[in-house]
Amino acid sequence: MRKIIFILILLVLVNGCFLNKTTDSTVICDGRRVSMSEGCIPDDGKNYLEEQMDLKCVPAQCCHPTSCVFEKDAPNCKGTICTMECKPETLDCGQGECKYINGKCEAVFK
Repeated sequence: MRKIIFILILLVLVNGCFLNKTTDSTVICDGRRVSMSEGCIPDDGKNYLEEQMDLKCVPAQCCHPTSCVFEKDAPNCKGTICTMECKPETLDCGQGECKYINGKCEAVFK
């Protein structure tokens, strides 16, 4: 009897793990899962899809970046050596950040 109970508990746990698995192409919107291509503007007017895409925008240049692109379009900076200076009007040293705004990635300066 103990074996049966153990197996049932194990099956419930394993099943729960698979049901909660998410993919990068879906987001939670207004309590429901939607694909990123659907977008999401619930009743409160807040665009949750845009908020979740903030992480997908990165600097467009390897050194002293001045603009941003989607992560998939980012340059390969492997082996690039940059100076350690904080150049003005760049994203260097926290002077700005990449944000998803109106469907594109933009550099927002402080």
